[in-house]
Amino acid sequence: MSTYGVKLPTIASMRVGILVASGSSSSVAQGKAIKDGFKDAKVFASTIGEKTVPGVDKALSAVDGTVFDAVIVADGAEALFADGARSTFLPAGPAGTDHHGRLPLGQAAGTGPGIYVESDVGAVVKDVKEGLATFKFLDRIALDEDK
Repeated sequence: MSTYGVKLPTIASMRVGILVASGSSSSVAQGKAIKDGFKDAKVFASTIGEKTVPGVDKALSAVDGTVFDAVIVADGAEALFADGARSTFLPAGPAGTDHHGRLPLGQAAGTGPGIYVESDVGAVVKDVKEGLATFKFLDRIALDEDK
């Protein structure tokens, strides 16, 4: 029996990383609002910035991106994606790239299943919760062709 395409019964205990700009009080506040949006689902959400300041749970240099089921980029943290940006969050290259600094195929424009672009905190939390409940995004993996 396959669980592909079936929603998970719970997203409790999943982990979400929220990248914020430590030097921007509005980015940190937005990160906290996003983090608070996951409490009811019992999702472990952490705010991550270039350095720890009040409202930032973890420093970017001390975090491994592979521990998260989802990553959200708050307003102001876009500099992590700038050309030439270096990050310890992921291997060499800006966040969201592979170890050669390339964005995953089909995601260079920030579009595709499981990628959400929202200006409203409530909307992004809702979308990411739905995405977390999706066991697999089938169009990201190779499937046998129908004959």
